[in-house]
Amino acid sequence: MNNKRTERIRDPIHGLIVFRKGNDVDQLAWRLINTREFQRLRRIRQLGFSELVFPGATHTRFSHCIGVFHTARQLVEVIRREDVVGLNEHRAQIATLAALLHDVGHGPFSHTFEIVEKQQGKLKRHEEWTAEIITGDTEIHAVLDDMAEEIATLLTQKEPADIYACVVSSQFDADRLDYLRRDRYMTGTGSGSIDVEWLLDGLRVGSITINAPGEADLVEVPGFYLNHKALRTAEEYLLARFNLYQQVYLHKTTRAAERMLGALLAQVANLARGGNSEATGLHDKHPLLRYFAGVRSLSFYLALDDSVVWSSLPAMASANANEIAYLATALLNRHLYKCFDAGEMARTKRGDSLQRYRRALKENSAELGFVEGVTLLEDEAKVTVYGVYRFDEPGALQKVLIEPSEGQRPEDISELSDVLRGIQERRLYRVYAPDREGEEKLGRLWKDVNR
Repeated sequence: MNNKRTERIRDPIHGLIVFRKGNDVDQLAWRLINTREFQRLRRIRQLGFSELVFPGATHTRFSHCIGVFHTARQLVEVIRREDVVGLNEHRAQIATLAALLHDVGHGPFSHTFEIVEKQQGKLKRHEEWTAEIITGDTEIHAVLDDMAEEIATLLTQKEPADIYACVVSSQFDADRLDYLRRDRYMTGTGSGSIDVEWLLDGLRVGSITINAPGEADLVEVPGFYLNHKALRTAEEYLLARFNLYQQVYLHKTTRAAERMLGALLAQVANLARGGNSEATGLHDKHPLLRYFAGVRSLSFYLALDDSVVWSSLPAMASANANEIAYLATALLNRHLYKCFDAGEMARTKRGDSLQRYRRALKENSAELGFVEGVTLLEDEAKVTVYGVYRFDEPGALQKVLIEPSEGQRPEDISELSDVLRGIQERRLYRVYAPDREGEEKLGRLWKDVNR
């Protein structure tokens, strides 16, 4: 049904988000929000298990995507304000709608589910699922019609090819400008405030030299940069992301729950593929079993969300497969694994201490009473405050560029900021065991290896 009314959504981050009567993009966006595939995002949490640590972090990808849409409209207004290239209304519409739909392809517990798929040799990134939802036999495709292919292409291209793609994917894209504020607010994290109004006011559009996809030589393309007055705000923006990764996204307890769920789903997938579904405790038509046992079709994928996984835990807690019953019961009751952070300890050691430890762990896990992939779970990650890109390599439009002074050519922020240069990359290697006793065993093994 074609909606011709002005609609409104109240949002804790952006206030009143208005879908204006008579505005084609707003009206189309409202119709997309009311499709079955977009409504599914109400049942996928933005931060997965983070609510186990930060009880307020119950916000969903549904609210996030609407916030990204609103922010994309603000970035389009920046392009209009700068009037450097002349606004391409069609591309602006494509970018704004792509921003709204950018997360529709996420599976239950998002990145945790992708890790399981990768382990099963069936990895299809959520961007690929998003493109299939947009172009497949879905309500979203029916609403978009002939715009679907162009939106799907924009969302799956690895490098932004123009200023409109930068609205969706760049250092100052609509996605980051929403989730950094939303995740900070919903988790109650004190650090990481961003002056978005000043950031948008200082945002400029200018020519950036890049090695564009499909081009033999360097080309000039429009991209975002900041004027010199926004340098400190840009530093705050990058530090906010760095702090959120350290304090929220890579929190050891959250990561423990994610690794436990990954181990649980891997066990379920193995039994489903092996024709032993009854041992999982789930009925044979359960959405998880249909997806893992058969062809990973779009319809089966869309039947999965966080609520499906959460509601399956009581049944799996009674499974005949001991590993599944153990992990499901632990997750259900928040008996989360304990963390031995070998990466932190490795900073104080020289040479290949971490590599030696990993080898010793693999060789001695059974003797220590661990079962790899069930009661012994590994986790590796790294976080940087800013990734440096050369102008002549892929990723150039991911640069944060600052105009040193009025009228000068923009430079990479890494050349101008002493603050960012002083922050080193953090590499994490953590090992999880079910209890304190297991954690102590992991610690003693570290000492034995590095004495």
